[in-house]
Amino acid sequence: MRPVGLLTNCIIYYNTRILSSLLDYYEKTGNGQGASLLNQVSPIAWQHLNFYGRYEFNKGPEVITMEALIVELARVQTSPEPSLIG
Repeated sequence: MRPVGLLTNCIIYYNTRILSSLLDYYEKTGNGQGASLLNQVSPIAWQHLNFYGRYEFNKGPEVITMEALIVELARVQTSPEPSLIG
């Protein structure tokens, strides 16, 4: 597999994991609007990833759990961005 293919697969897996966890969260909390909105979102998106930024590796690691990420994403306005609709 070429490096670009591997990176693409990693991004799709990461996005799918987030979308799946977010769907579970919406279903558990009874947020039907949020759950139905996820039908319009594609896991093939990378606008939220920083490929060209500055990275600091000398800082201590900041652990971000999937649960904390999902709760934060669920608080975001539930209106789709046109570039993320598949």
